[in-house]
Amino acid sequence: MALKDKTISGLLWSVSGTGVSQLLTVALTFYLARLLGPEVFGTFAVITLVARYANRAIDAGLGIAIIQRKDLDDGLISSIFWLNTAMAFCLAVLVFFTADAIAGFMEIPASARLLRWLPLILLVNGITITQRALLRRRMDFRTTGIAEVSAVVLGGIVAIVAALHFEDERALFARLLVATSVMSMIYWVSTRWRPNFQFKTAGLKETLAFSLPFLGERTLVYWAIRLDRILIAKRLDENALGLFDTGFKQISMPLDLIHYQLSQVMFAAFSSIQEETARIEAMYSKVLSAATLFGIPVMVLITLGAPELVRWLLGPEWEGMIIILQGLALAFVLDFGVYVAPVLLSRGKSKLQLKVKIYALSFRVLAIIGGLYLGGINGLLIGLILASGIRYLIYANFVAWELEVAFWKHFRLMLPALLINALALGGAVGATILFASSWPHFATLIFKGLVFAGIYLLLMISLRPRGWMVGRQLAVEYHYKLGPLGPLVKRWLG
Repeated sequence: MALKDKTISGLLWSVSGTGVSQLLTVALTFYLARLLGPEVFGTFAVITLVARYANRAIDAGLGIAIIQRKDLDDGLISSIFWLNTAMAFCLAVLVFFTADAIAGFMEIPASARLLRWLPLILLVNGITITQRALLRRRMDFRTTGIAEVSAVVLGGIVAIVAALHFEDERALFARLLVATSVMSMIYWVSTRWRPNFQFKTAGLKETLAFSLPFLGERTLVYWAIRLDRILIAKRLDENALGLFDTGFKQISMPLDLIHYQLSQVMFAAFSSIQEETARIEAMYSKVLSAATLFGIPVMVLITLGAPELVRWLLGPEWEGMIIILQGLALAFVLDFGVYVAPVLLSRGKSKLQLKVKIYALSFRVLAIIGGLYLGGINGLLIGLILASGIRYLIYANFVAWELEVAFWKHFRLMLPALLINALALGGAVGATILFASSWPHFATLIFKGLVFAGIYLLLMISLRPRGWMVGRQLAVEYHYKLGPLGPLVKRWLG
């Protein structure tokens, strides 16, 4: 299969699988939120904070190294597997014996009992990293998509039963444990690769030279992004942490669906042509122009509909999450306009990636500390919005330099999306004030969405920006991959 066909196929499976799992996750999260309340979600935020970093440390960037390396043999893969397993065991022991200290530092003592059970999840993840990387190396995003959806469904069923029985954070932990185990089983069955007892130190040293800077970059990114939750827990309380962490996770979903999934597919595709700068730049430009047109509207819709969505689905105890959703949506808008990781990592420049992240994250850390201590949650949100603008400028400049093009070329690719979204947002707000200001929450939410979507589609069809034309061409060319919708898409767009 040609690279373009593999990339498009991988992207469709990746986005569709993640999209379905995220829709199910949102519905499940909202239902559990009504049952359990912000304080329970705040307590569980400590568990996820530790678990997600521990899983990144277990990986140590070796999963990315498996995807990026051109030459890969069974001995090296087995060496990576055993190293991941050993790191998982060590971190599991460390978390178990430091559970009380972590809970005390976060000033949320109730989190200690579940931290002692967290090693189970870390061990399962440790023996799964290699299998997941092998699937992504061969761009088998169909399997990863099926695994995600299966994990969400089964984990959700267990969580609902546990929530009705326990009514505390144990329901959320059960959901995480079941989801991790389900994905692990599917990955093991699908790859059919099994480790042997080889341990190739020579090949592993070369791999670690690439992966360790990547681990350093991921460590900095992780704690810089989550510094806000640590400070909220210490300065405020579980309720505030639950509101912020839950809002952050909901905002992260569209970013994961579009930005992260595109990054994964782009990284795999760029790695196969890593020496061909002009070809990478051409693919990057097409992806960027389309991603901004189809990604930014999601954040704008969240900003537009957050008041009605929260009041209708969650109730008054979650009302503080409205401003959090709106502020974070604005802070993440520019992330759809730049993809620095797939460009640098596909060319083996993990050390440069680390330097770029340090430059950008230093501003984020200052914004979090200054904003939270000067203005509370509202100040934190303003700081994050300002830091996102600086981050975009830094990332875009490094990408332009790596691809040997002018910075303004890539900014112009994003500009049509910003203008079209601004016009559609203004039209929807104006129409709501004139016609729907006193309607019920659900009716107002639907009205806002329809007006925004109508104006947005009208502007795209009329102005025909590059991203729209790229998306249209790909939809017509690959309509047969869309199942029953394929003939309708071809007839409408062709």
